[in-house]
Amino acid sequence: MAAARTSTSMPATFVDPNLDNQGVYEIQIAPSNSNIMYMMFDGYVFKTTNEGTTWTETSFAHVTADPNDHYRWYGQKMAIDPNDPNIVYAGRR
Repeated sequence: MAAARTSTSMPATFVDPNLDNQGVYEIQIAPSNSNIMYMMFDGYVFKTTNEGTTWTETSFAHVTADPNDHYRWYGQKMAIDPNDPNIVYAGRR
């Protein structure tokens, strides 16, 4: 089972309790390797290779992504290549 997003699993710059964190917008598990997951959190995309024990910020550009908007009901916003877990597509509304 994947670890929860906690202050010990996230990069220190995303742990500040005074930040206006929007929360998790999307999370996906790589079909070819369940240790690898991608998560969009507060408009940033993170990757874990150890089932969520630690998360690393990727080089994706920061976007505005509100996990509480009504678009959350319109399907997934991320997809991972089924053969290569290093290829991920991330979108937003």
